[in-house]
Amino acid sequence: MQITSIFALASQQAKWLGVRQQTIAENIAHASVAGYIAKDVAPFKALVEPGTANLAATNVRHCEGTHSLDGFALTESGEDGAAVSVETEMMKTTDVRNQYALNAAIVSAFHRMILTAAKA
Repeated sequence: MQITSIFALASQQAKWLGVRQQTIAENIAHASVAGYIAKDVAPFKALVEPGTANLAATNVRHCEGTHSLDGFALTESGEDGAAVSVETEMMKTTDVRNQYALNAAIVSAFHRMILTAAKA
């Protein structure tokens, strides 16, 4: 794997994390709305697995329960129309924060590695 592809992958994951955080925030904002079903972003792993198609509906009504936000597929994550669980959404927020911190640490480590190699 080339260094540039590592940075491209990290950039794509940072975008994915931003979309997931936005989706979680919308779920929390709609927690008191009757009939609102929580949404989540398709796992990042699905974007990078070989042979996985990046499918997205072009219209929200094309695929019931699925639509796209910035090219990332969104799916319903509520259980049988259950109300949004704020506790679950807050745990997802913590997961996003931890993944973003790991992403930033990896990018920083590779950046330092490149700088060290350039100085040698």
